[in-house]
Amino acid sequence: MLRHTATMVIHFEGFWQCRMSTDPDPTLEPRGTSGYTIALPREGDFDRVIRTQPDQIPEHELRQPFPPYLATLPDKRPRPFGVTVTKVDGAVDAAVDLLMGAEFRLMESPRFELRNQIVGDGINRIAPAIVPFDLQISKSDVVLLRRSDPLDPAHPDLEIWQLAPAGFAPRVPVNYRHLSDEVVETIFPAESKAGNANDLFTAYFNQRKQLLSFWLSDPSLDPLTAAGYRARIRVLDNFTKPAGGSDPGLIENRLGLQAIWDHPIRGEHPSVNHRLADLVAVDVHRPWHTRFWMGGWDGDLLLGWTKGRIDLPLL
Repeated sequence: MLRHTATMVIHFEGFWQCRMSTDPDPTLEPRGTSGYTIALPREGDFDRVIRTQPDQIPEHELRQPFPPYLATLPDKRPRPFGVTVTKVDGAVDAAVDLLMGAEFRLMESPRFELRNQIVGDGINRIAPAIVPFDLQISKSDVVLLRRSDPLDPAHPDLEIWQLAPAGFAPRVPVNYRHLSDEVVETIFPAESKAGNANDLFTAYFNQRKQLLSFWLSDPSLDPLTAAGYRARIRVLDNFTKPAGGSDPGLIENRLGLQAIWDHPIRGEHPSVNHRLADLVAVDVHRPWHTRFWMGGWDGDLLLGWTKGRIDLPLL
C-alpha cells in the first residue's frame, strides 16, 4: 500500500500584470477616469485579467519603461517579464532540473473578484479572491503540472456571486498589509536597508516622471504617444506626494501593498506530465496547497510582484 512519505515544494517568483480601474472608479470602468490607473491611447479597455507570462499580454499593452525596481538580474542582464520557478525542495536532482526556470501561469483569464469597495461583505473588500484559480507549470511548451481550485468543489460551476461569503472565505487572502517590510525588501533589496520606504517610493516615481519628460522632449515623437506620456505624468503628479508633504500619495502608497493567499488546490483531474511523473510520484488524489503573496503594485505600469510556493504531496 502506498503512503505519503514526503512533499515536493515548488517556489515561484516574478512580475505579473493586471489592467484594472481603481477607486473611486467602478470596477467595470473600461478606461479609468477618476482613479489612479488609466488606459492610454492605443491600449485596449481594462479587462482585470491577471497575466503572469509575456505571451498573455498584447505587445502594445506592456507599458514602457520596464519598472526600475528589480529591472535587472544579479548579472546585470535585463529581467524578463513573467513568473518562474526559482527553487524546488524535496525532489531528486533530475526533477529539480526539469522544473527550474519553468513558467508559472494562471489560466482561464483569472480576475480579482473585487467591487472597488462599492459593495463589501465583511470578507471580500480590498483583498479579493482570484477567480478562477487554475495554475499551470510549463517548460518549453510542455505542461508539467496543472490543477484548479473551484470556489466550491462540490459545485464547481457556481459563480462567486452565487455563494455566501463563508463559501469562498478559504480563497480570500489570509493577511493584507498596506506597507509590508517583506515587499519593500523584495522590490528594493539594496535601498531598503538604508532608506525610508516612503522616500524610496517617491524617488521611484520621480525617476519615472523624469524619464517620461525626457521622452516628451523628442521632437519626432508622434502626437498620440506624446498624449499618453503627458497623461501618465499628470496621474503621477496627482497621486504622488506633493512637494513638502509628509504623507505618500495614493499611487506611492500602493507600492508597499501585500496580500497573502494560503489555500488548498482541490480540483478534480489534476495533470502531471509523464516526464515529471517518472521522477516523482505526485499524489493527484489529495489536495495540493499554495501560499503566495502579490504586492509591489505599480499603478502606472499596472504591474506587481508575486512570490510563493506550491506544496505537492508525494507517494
